[in-house]
Formats: sequence, structure tokens, C-alpha cells
Amino acid sequence: MPLADYGKLYLSPLEPFVRSPQSVAEAIAHWREELSCGHRLRVRGSGHSLSGASLPRRGETLFLTHGLNQFEVVGADLLRVGSGAIMWDIRDFVAAHGLSLPVFNGGWAGPTLGGYVNAGGMGLRVPPTTREAAARGESNDGYASISETHGGFWAHVVALTLIDGRGELRQLTPEDSDFYWIFAAMGQFGLILDVTLRLQAIPGVANQFTVGQSGEIPITNPLNPSETNDLPDAVGIDWLYWFSAMVPIDEEDRFWALVGDWANRHSATLEPSGGWVGPSLNGEPIGFRYLVKRRAPVPPLLYPRDEDFVLMGVMALCRGIGKPEVETALVEAEQEFVSSIVDEGGRLYVQAENLSRSLDYADYYDADTWAHFCALKKKYDPQSLVNIGELQRSKETEPVTVAQIRRLAAATQRVLNT
Repeated sequence: MPLADYGKLYLSPLEPFVRSPQSVAEAIAHWREELSCGHRLRVRGSGHSLSGASLPRRGETLFLTHGLNQFEVVGADLLRVGSGAIMWDIRDFVAAHGLSLPVFNGGWAGPTLGGYVNAGGMGLRVPPTTREAAARGESNDGYASISETHGGFWAHVVALTLIDGRGELRQLTPEDSDFYWIFAAMGQFGLILDVTLRLQAIPGVANQFTVGQSGEIPITNPLNPSETNDLPDAVGIDWLYWFSAMVPIDEEDRFWALVGDWANRHSATLEPSGGWVGPSLNGEPIGFRYLVKRRAPVPPLLYPRDEDFVLMGVMALCRGIGKPEVETALVEAEQEFVSSIVDEGGRLYVQAENLSRSLDYADYYDADTWAHFCALKKKYDPQSLVNIGELQRSKETEPVTVAQIRRLAAATQRVLNT
């Protein structure tokens, strides 16, 4: 069966060749074997993205990372974790041992650790009851992003290990000039094998970890395959999408006005869901907001200015995904969101979104950032074998869309009927 991702608009080939290593040593061996054969490689964690970036193209080998969920306690507050562990599972595991993971994703238990690095990684903790009260203007207690206190996820990573497109092992730390370029790079430089996290003490709770302790991260938040792998039903499904902008703090009001106008224009297609800030639609606030404090240098591929910034946007329900006319309207709305934000100088959370794959990254990034990325790509993956076609776009490596499959099936049926 073909694979989809959370966006439900793209498909993998019917029979991708799959590698599913169960240890770092196995991952290294398999990765080097594939490279020695000149095979193109695609990495997939949980498929928690909208753009088809983790879906293998024809002829690619798919590396699944779920088996890379091992951990080792390497210091009193340092935990090395395999890239395939789910972020919320890591959060729950360390909490059960008396420590806290400072930054993790909001929403649902989707991203793996490797996927979170590849996206950049920002966090929110707003209990539903507090969220509802704050939306009514009754309370702001605890109503803040955890990135407001702790910064981005990258500020709590002390080392990461990857195997690059040459087959070379590289361990990077914040002292390395390339370190912050790995975050938000969409896996362009190789397969992240493990990440060493600096945890924080919980006041009044004893740290129960022992240096040298090891094992596997327990699964406490099992993934639902229907949320990523499976295609929508022919009759259509109601599905949640998110649309994000990253903007300077002093320009937030201007961008909320843009987002509010956009949401009103597309209210027949997208129904805001779960918002608590920003403009209102039908009497309800439409937006979400993360304030991201600079606790370490900001990854250049995520946001262009090394400063505090606001991640803001809309989660919205699109009813009838699986129906061509609905998906067309969804793509039109997304493309308008992208152009309106970029034209006004805002940035996008393209690593997790880019639903219509309409961005030209060479134009989206400034010239210096783009040149530096291209130099790093050549350094780590000179033959362009790893996750190609994402930042360096290529028609040959675009994922197959569900719409293309439908048109092919309809054409085939017409021939059979003649």
C-alpha cells in the first residue's frame, strides 16, 4: 500500500524499498550499504508534516527511524536519545524519573526527535481549561508558550550525531559552526542518529536517573496510522491543517490583520479551530501564538534574525478532504497565505507545512543564507542522495499527488470502457 503523510495530499510509490534499523549500529551499516550502491535515500519518522517531504519517490530507499528509540544517561542531567523516539514519549519518560524536557511540541504526539530537529522545534504548554478561560478573557494563568521561558528546542541540545550523504559519522555540538544549520534543514545533510538533551530538574522531585543507565524509551503515546500513513476515505474526511507565520514582535499586530483578512476570505473552506488569540471569526478568536525567546542562536534556516520572535497562525478544519474540489480550494487558500506573509516580509514554518510546495527556496531565503546552505549541502551530501527535492527543488523529485493518481485512474477507466 502507498504511504501518505498528515497532509493527505501526496503519496509514495506502491512498493518503496524500506530499511527499518533497530539500532544505531544497524542504521549506520544499512545507510552505508545504500550509499555504496548509489541509491537515493529518504528519511521518515512519524510523517507529521503536510508537504510530502518524508514520502519516498520512485527508486528511493525509505529509512524508517522508529527503531532508533534507545536512550543512555550520559550525565546527571544529560540524556542521549535515538532520533526515532516520539517527543511526547521522551517528555513522559523523563518526567517519570524526576526531570523535565524543557521544550516539546504542542498539538499532538506526532513528531519524532529527529523530525523535531529537522523542523526546528518550538513548544507550547496551555492546558485546555486554561486555554478556554483565556480565550474568554477570564484568565491568563499558565497561558504562555514554553518557548517563551525556555527558547527553542535547539537551546537544549548539547550534541547530535548524524551520518551524512558521504557515509561519514559526524557529532556536532553548539561550538561547531554547522550545528545550528542542522536545525530546520529538513534532513538535507543526512540521517540524525541520536540527540543528547540537557534536562531540567523539577523542584522538590528527586532525579532518579543513574549515569550509564540505558534502554528504550517506552511508548506512552502510540501513533495512530490513520493520522499519517493512510489515505482519506473516498467520501472525504474532516481534517485539521495549520498555517504559521514567524514575525518580529513589534510587527505582530500588522500580521494579525493580514491573517484575519485571509481567514475571513476563506471561511467557506477553512474553519478555525482551537484558537485563543488574534482576530475573531463568528465570535471566536482564530489564532495560536508562541513567543520564542532567544536562549541560543536562532537557526538561520528557521528564522533570519537572531532575536526573539513570534510564531503565530491559524489551525483550521477543512471538511471533505479527499474530494477534488475541496482540496483545490484548500491549496488556493494556502498559496494565498504563503504569498501574503512572504510579500510582507514574514517567514513561514515551511519545514512542517508548505502544503502546496509552492515556495522557491532560493528566492525565499536571502542570498547569503541560501549560498551557505548550498555549500553545506555540497559538504555533507555532494551527490545529492539524501532527501532531495525539498530545499533544492527538482521536478523529477516532486512527490506524486493524490489528484494525479485520481486522474490516472479515471483515464484508465475511460480506456477500459471504450
